[in-house]
Amino acid sequence: MNKKQLYFLISFAFILLISINIFYFFYLKEQVSLLYYGNSDVWFKELVYKLYPQFEVEKHRFNLSFFLEKSLQVIFRFDLFSFLLLSSFLFIKDKISFFEQEKNMRNENYWRIGYYGFVLIVSYDWFESLILLENIRSFFHPISFLKVFSTMPSLFTNLSIYILMVLSALACIFNYKPRFFSWICITCFLFIHALFCSFEKMNHVFTTFIYVGLLFPFSFYSKTSWNIQLLKIAIVLTYFFAGTEKLLVSHFSWLNPITFKAYLSLHQAPLGMWVAENTFLCTILPIGALLFQLTFFIILFIPKLTKWYILGGFIFHWGTTLLFGISWFMNPWLMPYIFFLNFEKISLWIENK
Repeated sequence: MNKKQLYFLISFAFILLISINIFYFFYLKEQVSLLYYGNSDVWFKELVYKLYPQFEVEKHRFNLSFFLEKSLQVIFRFDLFSFLLLSSFLFIKDKISFFEQEKNMRNENYWRIGYYGFVLIVSYDWFESLILLENIRSFFHPISFLKVFSTMPSLFTNLSIYILMVLSALACIFNYKPRFFSWICITCFLFIHALFCSFEKMNHVFTTFIYVGLLFPFSFYSKTSWNIQLLKIAIVLTYFFAGTEKLLVSHFSWLNPITFKAYLSLHQAPLGMWVAENTFLCTILPIGALLFQLTFFIILFIPKLTKWYILGGFIFHWGTTLLFGISWFMNPWLMPYIFFLNFEKISLWIENK
C-alpha cells in the first residue's frame, strides 16, 4: 500500500466516523429516549437488551437523562478510540519500522519464561478455588462464551482444564512446542477466568495480562516483533482509557480530595486511613494516578521514559494494594511491563558494571 492509498483509506475512515456521529445525534439519541418509554424500533431494543441486559431493571432506578448521558459517553469513547487509531496510522507510516523490528531471541526467551511463569504464580490457588465454587453452583450466571453451557461445567471438567493450563504453561516455559501450547494455555486461562466472573463479580485485574496472552503467541510464528509492538499499544491504551473513564464517570470529582477520602474510608486499610487524614496527600495522589494513566502512552514515542513509567506503575499498583487493601503485590497488571524491557541491554549493562 502506497502513501496515497493510505491517505485515501484514512480520509474515508474519518468521513465514516463523522457519519456515525451524525447518525447518533439525529437518530440513535432519539431511540434511547423512545426505548426508555418502550417505543423504540425493534432492532434497537434487541441490540440494547443484548449488550445491556440490566437496562430494564435500571430504568426504574435512573431517569432518562442518566441513560442519555451514558449513550453520549459511549459515542465519545468510540470517537476517541477511532481518532487515536487513525492518527497512529499517520505516525506509523513515517515510522513503519515500529512494526518491522527484527526479533531479539534473548528478549523473547525472557518474555516467554516470565509470562508463563507468572501464569503459574497467579493461578497457584485456582485448583482449591474451583473446588470451593461447587458450594455456590446455584449462583452460576454464565458470561461470554460460557453461555453455551446451560449449567455450570462439572468439577471434573473445570479441574481438567486447570491442569491442562498448568501443563501448557510448563511446556511453554521449557520451550516445548510453544506454538501449540501457548494457545492451549491462554484458552484454558480464559475459560477459568470467565468461570470465576460468572458469579456476579467482574475481575479486571487480568485485563492487560490477557491481552499479552492473546498477542504473545504470534511471536512463535513471526520473524518480526510486530505482535510485541501491538501488545505494547494494547497495554498503554488500557491505561489511557482507564484514566478517561474516571473523567467521563466522575466529571473531575475524582480529583476532589473528599472523593478520595471516601474511597479510603470505604476499604479501611491501615495506611489508607492514615492518608485519609491528610488533605494534601488526598489531593496529589489521585491527580498523580490520573496523570500516570493518561500519559502512559508517551513511552511508545519517548522510550527513554520507559524506566520512569515502569517505576510509576509499581508505585501506582502497590500503592493501591497498601491504601485500599485490594489485590496483592504480585499484581497481574505489573507483569506485562517486562515487554517494555530490553534484556539484552540490561545484561550488557550488568556485565559492564
